[in-house]
Amino acid sequence: ANFAGQLGITRSAPNALTPLAVPGLAEGQSRVSAGYHQTCAVGPAGEVTCWGGVTDADAEAAPTQVQELPATQDVSVGAFHACAVAGADVWCWGQNSSDQLGDGTQRDRTTPERVGL
Repeated sequence: ANFAGQLGITRSAPNALTPLAVPGLAEGQSRVSAGYHQTCAVGPAGEVTCWGGVTDADAEAAPTQVQELPATQDVSVGAFHACAVAGADVWCWGQNSSDQLGDGTQRDRTTPERVGL
């Protein structure tokens, strides 16, 4: 499905039944996680790049690097949120209506925030 740009191509592009290369994504991605509205990948230097999104305002069809995130080993994407492992820390961002970001609140986060463990 590509209704939110989660395939990394323009949002107006149709769904794809066969694998597609993601235009603009740097080579050397080590991990990829796909959620309901977005997809993220970890690059060779630990950078996290994501594409797609929940609304027209936050959806990026082209891969965009997540800012304010330390070098990351892994990323996991949920329906409306994502979390990344950086060293011994977990960083999360996105919708938080059920405290899925693990910060004890229900406040949405547009940028990654370290989760207290």
